[in-house]
Amino acid sequence: MMPTMPTSGKPNRWHAARSPEQAKLLYNSQRWRNYREVFLRQHPVCVVCEHIATVVDHIQPAAYRPDLFWKSSNHQPMCAECHNRKRATSDKG
Repeated sequence: MMPTMPTSGKPNRWHAARSPEQAKLLYNSQRWRNYREVFLRQHPVCVVCEHIATVVDHIQPAAYRPDLFWKSSNHQPMCAECHNRKRATSDKG
């Protein structure tokens, strides 16, 4: 079962990052590590090169769309090489 965002109506620290520092906290959280592990187990192949995926990529970067941080529809599996290439070219805004 895929981890999901909290369903309570109250915003909390897990909903979205509002700054680069908050994004780091989310990426370093146990919740994200658990989510990443489950996601990559369910989606083990890089969408670009079909090698083993090791990164959960935010299709729309979390820095620009923090509201999509936990949306699984905004996630895709990537290998580190393809993810680094994407970040170097398209995640600049």
